[in-house]
Amino acid sequence: MMPTLRFEEYKDSVLNSSALSDLCVIKGRIGYRGYTTEDIVKRGDGAIALSPSNIDGKLVYNDDTYISWDKYNESPEIMVKVGDIIFVKTGSSYGKSAFVSHLIEKTSINPQLVLLKFDDSKESYFVSQVMLGQRFKRHIETIVVGGAIPTLSQKELGKFQVYSPTRNELQKINSLFSLLDQKINLLTKKKEALETYKKGLMQKIFSQELRFKREDGSDFPEWATETLDKLCSKCKSGGTPKSTIAEYYNGNIPFLAISDITEQGKYLRSTSKSISELGIENSASWIVPKHSLIYSMYASVGFVSINLIPLATSQAVLNLIVDERICLTEYLYYWLYQFQKNVHVFVTTGTQGNLNAQTVKSFQVDLPSIKEQEKIILTLSKIDEQISLMHTQIENAATLKKGLLQQMFV
Repeated sequence: MMPTLRFEEYKDSVLNSSALSDLCVIKGRIGYRGYTTEDIVKRGDGAIALSPSNIDGKLVYNDDTYISWDKYNESPEIMVKVGDIIFVKTGSSYGKSAFVSHLIEKTSINPQLVLLKFDDSKESYFVSQVMLGQRFKRHIETIVVGGAIPTLSQKELGKFQVYSPTRNELQKINSLFSLLDQKINLLTKKKEALETYKKGLMQKIFSQELRFKREDGSDFPEWATETLDKLCSKCKSGGTPKSTIAEYYNGNIPFLAISDITEQGKYLRSTSKSISELGIENSASWIVPKHSLIYSMYASVGFVSINLIPLATSQAVLNLIVDERICLTEYLYYWLYQFQKNVHVFVTTGTQGNLNAQTVKSFQVDLPSIKEQEKIILTLSKIDEQISLMHTQIENAATLKKGLLQQMFV
């Protein structure tokens, strides 16, 4: 299928169709075995060996694996260079790719990845954008071999047809997507910087290294300490209706999934599931009023949100209706948010690490006066608003790029 969107001055020019294997050399490490214990070294003693976790539309450096110089040097054909495209050919992340715009160290790839090596980095960048489009993704789904470990053959990958424009149009397309990528990267860095600043500020606030003052410059009272349950008018977990009874589900009552908290963050505006009145009546679940605190206790422990809609939850969540005469809901949100780093101490052992409700209720909360709580909330909320704005701008730019990819590369 040909692109539906072209630059006006090039819309009548002919696009050349070429197999991907005719445009580049596809190289991978032979076999699917990982590295031996002897191959793995500490940082500084070898080269990075990228894995699928490093590839997600761009090259991400995280908890990198390092291999010995001997292991690195034995395979020159898979030494990563600027201008290469890295592609995940096997495993749960199959089909993901990344254009290598820069390298921080000498780098190779593990057996789950392949390199697409081009003579021309401009053509490489163009093809990397094509590989983010829907037509390439559809091709991948037709050639993947299923099973316990999904796998793509390099030969079948190389059969993908690339519609190549003239040199001038290619450069114009590259410039457009490069500008979008730069904008997304810049916004992402600003957002990360704000998040780092917020983390440091919260550490100072809740350790009381940083204290606020009254309007007249005088000190607020010393902080008190109180158990979490004493700060709430109601502190109760939810329940789950029987999953085998269809009438209990898909009703008009929002029903929380833990992923709703981890994906939406501070404020819950919607849920991915719902239950019926009958489901509420026949389970331990209950309607949690809006502006309560929703605190996760199972698996993804210690996450907290404020619900902006009434909702019901499972027993994996503790729901807190805060008594705002002594503690403001948003203050307790921030206190629990920063306390997450400590919850591992309270987690019970088992097949999955959990907290129990009684333990959470007994958390010792640092409690300033209401007026100082208000100042803390105001300070941290302003940073949250800036982070949220950055997030929205990143999403808007990513949505624009996705739309262009679908039309220009189909």
